[in-house]
Amino acid sequence: MAMLVSKWYKSPIRIDHATGEPMKIALCHLSDLHIKTPSDPILTRAKAILSAVRPRLSKDVAPLLVCSGDIAYSGGKAQYDLAHSFIAEMQTALNEMGDRNLLGTIVVPGNHDCDFSAAGDARPHLISGIGSAIDEADLRGESMQDLLKVHNNFFDFAQKLANPPPLKHDRIGWTVSYQHDGGTILVRCLNTALLSRKEEVPAQLRFPLKAIPDRSGDSDFALTLFHHPYAWLAPENRRELQRRVESISDLVLTGHEHDGASYVRETPDGETDYVEGAALQADGPTGFNLILVDTAASTNQIFRFGWDGEIYKPLQDCPSAKVFTRKRSLIESRFELKPEFLRTLQDSGTGFSHPTGGELNLESIFVYPELKVARLSSSSRSTIQSGDLVSYIATRDQVQISGPPLSGKSTLVRALYLDLRRLANAVPILLNGAEIRASSKEQFHRLIEHALCQQYQISSPERFRQLARNRKMLLIDDWHRCRLLAKLKATILDNARESFGRLVLFSDDVSVYRLLIEGPTDPSGAEAEICEIQQFGYRLRTALIRKWHSFGASHIYSDKQPTRLKDDIEFINNLRSRSPDVFLTGTNVDQNRDEHRTQMDVAEAAAPDQEDAMVPRTEYTDTVAESLKVDFAFKSLQVMGQVLKNFPLDLKADLKLSLTKRSYELTLRTLRRFLELVELNVGPMILAFERSVKMLQPFTKKTDEGIRDDSKMFLVTLSEL
Repeated sequence: MAMLVSKWYKSPIRIDHATGEPMKIALCHLSDLHIKTPSDPILTRAKAILSAVRPRLSKDVAPLLVCSGDIAYSGGKAQYDLAHSFIAEMQTALNEMGDRNLLGTIVVPGNHDCDFSAAGDARPHLISGIGSAIDEADLRGESMQDLLKVHNNFFDFAQKLANPPPLKHDRIGWTVSYQHDGGTILVRCLNTALLSRKEEVPAQLRFPLKAIPDRSGDSDFALTLFHHPYAWLAPENRRELQRRVESISDLVLTGHEHDGASYVRETPDGETDYVEGAALQADGPTGFNLILVDTAASTNQIFRFGWDGEIYKPLQDCPSAKVFTRKRSLIESRFELKPEFLRTLQDSGTGFSHPTGGELNLESIFVYPELKVARLSSSSRSTIQSGDLVSYIATRDQVQISGPPLSGKSTLVRALYLDLRRLANAVPILLNGAEIRASSKEQFHRLIEHALCQQYQISSPERFRQLARNRKMLLIDDWHRCRLLAKLKATILDNARESFGRLVLFSDDVSVYRLLIEGPTDPSGAEAEICEIQQFGYRLRTALIRKWHSFGASHIYSDKQPTRLKDDIEFINNLRSRSPDVFLTGTNVDQNRDEHRTQMDVAEAAAPDQEDAMVPRTEYTDTVAESLKVDFAFKSLQVMGQVLKNFPLDLKADLKLSLTKRSYELTLRTLRRFLELVELNVGPMILAFERSVKMLQPFTKKTDEGIRDDSKMFLVTLSEL
């Protein structure tokens, strides 16, 4: 059985830009809190901040709390105790918003976070003496530790609340990383208040450039956070600091000037977005920022809020989402795929869509086949199970995979390309055998570099040339379509093995039979493993069906919020108020069943013979469509429930958790829609129940009013279930 209809990779693909993993995050940006005494007004405004944030957060957005300095007024321990309670209240509430937990809390110090009472006499002399030689200073030396003493209270506070907290030996520049929706958010924190004085003067500060965390970190979104805008640093230090910060950042957040402005700075490498923090507490206007980042759409949306005396109001009703493009310097080291090539890899190739309307891609419905493995040098045979196929390929130097037409070879190539990147940290290159027309080493490398530039967002192949050989993997689809002589093909494989740590060839079964008869043309080919794609059996067909159903479940009623217990109770109470109080009297169960069956027999005998009557055609109306959707939801729940029940040891913990969560959320979304349908159709449903009772119990002794009351009570009971 073919896995999926093969979709051939033939022609060169030209692509413009890259995309990262899809993520949605909300940066709640606070700055310049200046907390001083228990009577500070800001200490009572946490709920007001959260009330302004809540309507802007959809259920799939993960919040991140960011504070860009000046949390305390003068760095005192008592001030941080007050700040601790305030931030903890924010954390708790943000953690309960939507479906996503708070990713974490990040804080950096400002000049008001310096406790100058602990500075000692040496600090002014150290600041004066270090001057422009700060880049030669030992960041962990005694002088730097003396300068950092004024921040002891701040870092004690950060140790309790920041998640994760900064390390004790990294208090000048440090990095925080968060995982969300399969992507990485990288935050670089800089302590620009290292050389702060009690009376701050513009253009006097300096920051040690070697303390900036480098750009080697792999991320889908890079944020840099510090307190002082560049104008407060000495000109010669500021220029290089700005250049380096912009080379490693998608977004830069600052504070200090109480401005709350945002702007974009363009450089030859690309754009950098800047957001300056408004003062949360100060003389004059106060407020905060909320930045919504969607890496899938490559947009950010900046909401600025100002305090009007009662609530935080947005200073702009609905700011437009700004499109951003990641800098080449941020993505080259990641070997990010170009979007059109990524779409080609993810194309399911089926030609049909899912009934729920969800967009089908390869990952959503693909199931790996089993492989039958043989070696030319051995008569032994073995089978690679579906779940082990990726790890098997990732650990072999050379593998040849064969199968007849429509066995899914090209689909398998694309699935392996994606999963080897994700699971094995490989950088694969995909070629088609028909494209290989020469065997010299120079021509082979030109072909590889041409494919590299088509498939990856990279300005030069040099980074790939210097990449470790064990991370390079070459996949050649349709190897049998290479029309070169056997000896020239052997030369190509020699060149490939010299540059790539892994080599995977895909060909038809005829070429493999020829290889088995004639033998390999190169000595290393005798040790290569030949794998034949096996037809799907019952187990893999069942796995494919499960994937189909679990995919649909995530889209059913995706526009509905899961219902909550409070909503259920309120709905049932309202429904009861619209129906009379009806009490069901007890009865003998056997007697009740016997009476019911007798009435059914009488009704059946009285009904005309309709065996030959034509069944009327059901029109496909909105009502029928809704019924089908509800039925599909229940069947999806049934399938996922059976998977969880019958295969507890075959599923990894994260997969079981994901299936359980999807099932639970689908149940609550479907319940919400069911209650909506009841609310919209109370009258027609009661009439339908009445007609059913009269038809099924034609000789009931109850009056029409009694049947009506029973129908209303049945509707209430059905909703309560």
